[in-house]
Amino acid sequence: MIPDEFVPDPRVCREFNITPMTIWRWDRDPAKAQMGWPPPVRINKRKFRSRKQLEQFKNNLLQVALEARGQQAAAQRCGIPSASPWHRMRRQKLSVSAARKSSKKSGASGLSPEKLVVAP
Repeated sequence: MIPDEFVPDPRVCREFNITPMTIWRWDRDPAKAQMGWPPPVRINKRKFRSRKQLEQFKNNLLQVALEARGQQAAAQRCGIPSASPWHRMRRQKLSVSAARKSSKKSGASGLSPEKLVVAP
């Protein structure tokens, strides 16, 4: 059997594409602990995580994501909208602000391509 490897927290940040603040939050989140988030092992004031436990946590995250995707697909087949009212409202706000930005870019300066003259 291969001995367990300890992974330093900065490497964990890179692997999960998260910040040290996120690791701090996950250490205190009971839901993440229930999913298998490994507790820190302190060695010389540095934090490390068990490689085996990290891999198990990744598998658990994948399972949760697949289950959520399956539930979302089932809801869509039944005609239930996938986004919550908050997400729909946010999406509408983003589309309105994007439309405003594009209109400002095209007409805000008052200059059209025909009016621009390049000096020789």
